Amino acid sequence: MPIFPDQQQRHELVNCTKLPCSTPVGTSAIVFAFHVMVFLLDYYFTRGFARDLQEEHVKMNRVISAATSIASCLSRFDLLSAEAFLASSTLPEPIHKTFSEILSNLEQYRPYLPDALFAELHSSSECVNTDIPVPGLVSKHATLVFTD
Repeated sequence: MPIFPDQQQRHELVNCTKLPCSTPVGTSAIVFAFHVMVFLLDYYFTRGFARDLQEEHVKMNRVISAATSIASCLSRFDLLSAEAFLASSTLPEPIHKTFSEILSNLEQYRPYLPDALFAELHSSSECVNTDIPVPGLVSKHATLVFTD
């Protein structure tokens, strides 16, 4: 059923010269309901999008925090702490697999490194401290040494 059955009624609604306009109550109610429906649907979809975005943000922060902790442990060859973090984290499968491979490679490579590289290794389970230097790295500046 059309809202405006004929063009004359539509023309009177748009170009009203006498106040108050002679708009039927049913037509006004339908127009009002349409506006309210558009507003409510927009609110519903926007609210759902914002909620999903916040949940994704929280998940991403957890993944970044876990990956940072594991990478910090791996960079200092603290393989036991890295393995504990990896076992307790809920990382996505590709990231978990990559860290597992890195951990396995470092475990196989560690016996071939001199023990002096690991003298400053702390045995804490918290590996997110970035003030602790990487073993064997004296400073952040690279220098060249020429010998005869």
